[in-house]
Amino acid sequence: QMPHIARGTVYRNLKMMERDGEVAHLEMAGGPDRYDCNPVPHGHLLCDSCGELSDLPVVGLMREVEAAIGTEVRGYTLTIHYLCPKCRAKNAQ
Repeated sequence: QMPHIARGTVYRNLKMMERDGEVAHLEMAGGPDRYDCNPVPHGHLLCDSCGELSDLPVVGLMREVEAAIGTEVRGYTLTIHYLCPKCRAKNAQ
């Protein structure tokens, strides 16, 4: 929609939105960082074939981790690598 906007302007605004808790910054090993419009803590599913990134709710898992370590989890990064259904179907052909 705004083809002439400067990249610096985009990243500066994303950084401000991250600071204000409006978006979450995701560091992606081996690829460009991404920004998530869902700032509520959650995990992600990352397709190793097409790169599709999906949200993964982990409320029960975090409760188990907290019980195991005996204290509150204050933050985490969880990315599970897998093949999405589309890529699995394509590979099965």
